[in-house]
Amino acid sequence: MKMTNVEEVFTRIDNPIVEEITKHIESIGIELECNIPNDEYDDFEAKWNEHANFEKHYDGSINTIRFCTTREYCFWSKSLKDVEKFLKDAYENGHIQTDRSCGFHIHFKFKDMSISKIFSYRDTFKYVISEYVRMVSKKDEEEVTKWMVRLHNHYCNSKYCMTKIKRQLETRRKDWKSRYCAINHNSVYVNKTLEFRLPPYQSSWQEAVKTLKWSINTFENVITNVIDKGYIVQKENMKYRPKKEERLIEKRLIQEKQPIKIKIGVKKKLGGEKL
Repeated sequence: MKMTNVEEVFTRIDNPIVEEITKHIESIGIELECNIPNDEYDDFEAKWNEHANFEKHYDGSINTIRFCTTREYCFWSKSLKDVEKFLKDAYENGHIQTDRSCGFHIHFKFKDMSISKIFSYRDTFKYVISEYVRMVSKKDEEEVTKWMVRLHNHYCNSKYCMTKIKRQLETRRKDWKSRYCAINHNSVYVNKTLEFRLPPYQSSWQEAVKTLKWSINTFENVITNVIDKGYIVQKENMKYRPKKEERLIEKRLIQEKQPIKIKIGVKKKLGGEKL
């Protein structure tokens, strides 16, 4: 089967977000890694501790800023407006601070969680990464580095590794070795969500909301094209190993911010091979 440019394969959907998130996504969650001033976190956390969908954790990977406490705030909701409200409060009233040691992880709870398996295949995984590169290429030059370095970050590496993904799919407990991937399937069993770990720290609540909307659109586009429009993804042999030349080409495409090509087939009618 010939190689097809992702630009020619998946149909992008313009703003599919509705109040209940999207057709296939039931709720959205975030992990907001940050520092919060010592004189701010008591009031901020007291207010949100009353919310059933709020949790706070400590993350040792975050650089500690003087007179601050490191935090990983988790919040989820079926309403994007609720998540936006939390983010706005965290930045404006909690005065949180973020830097390159912080991540912004996004969790998707699908109406049918078996959908998450779609993103374990090489072509859909690479499509998400190529859309990420495409989005970053439109940013201001000083912002590009902040986003592009995440592609090779240990905690969210964007290289497709079948062995790692196979382990994520098979492990029924938190796996510290395999979960450090751009798309983490181990979270499906641990948190009942699919985790997208690639976005970097967010400098403002407005940037965070914009990143959320882009992520929702991108994942919904993949699901809609595979399920509703009838595209099938090419399943990979779990013993497959990318050749050195292929890895070098992919790295060059990412560095040059060009679309990454994927293999994909087209079903003539729905209801074909199960994913």
